[in-house]
Amino acid sequence: MPFFRLLPYVPLLMGLSFSLLVSGCASSLSRRPTQPLGSAPIPAHPQPQQFGIASWYGPGFHGQPTASGEIYNQNALTAAHPTLPLGTRVEVTNLTNGKSVQVRITDRGPFIRGRAIDLSHGAARKLGMVEPGVSRVRIKPLPAHGSEGRNIVANQPPRSLTRRTKQVKRPPPQGTPLRKMLANLWPF
Repeated sequence: MPFFRLLPYVPLLMGLSFSLLVSGCASSLSRRPTQPLGSAPIPAHPQPQQFGIASWYGPGFHGQPTASGEIYNQNALTAAHPTLPLGTRVEVTNLTNGKSVQVRITDRGPFIRGRAIDLSHGAARKLGMVEPGVSRVRIKPLPAHGSEGRNIVANQPPRSLTRRTKQVKRPPPQGTPLRKMLANLWPF
């Protein structure tokens, strides 16, 4: 087949190639992954304690729903962990100054390589790590017994068992502007 017969199709092929390249390079600005709630892998044999780097998150997520469905309060003693079951209580110890705090896992994260746990601003303040932003810590899961089957964060009154947290439906992800434009051009 002569090359000049393929010339009308060159702009179409170049446009499709460009759109695939751009959509493959697109990234999400969201902090949270697009996996279903509660689907994070849970290790078969959880370690009694873990060592790693802790960071904290606060103002940008205050008032937003967490992976557990609770509304995030940056002043509460909560944390985000990639694998521990939601609701697990852990003791986090700052290895730099020896300060400890008990927090409840309510969210997933951190999503930065090399980080083990994301603490709320309130927990980071108690550990003395707000200024440096990160700190080397020990994470030790606490037993569920002793709290009568409920996970209670230290220094907070127990919640009523009849109280339900507000479930917030997240809007479906929107397509990129390029995908919307292509959908208008080629609606098939």
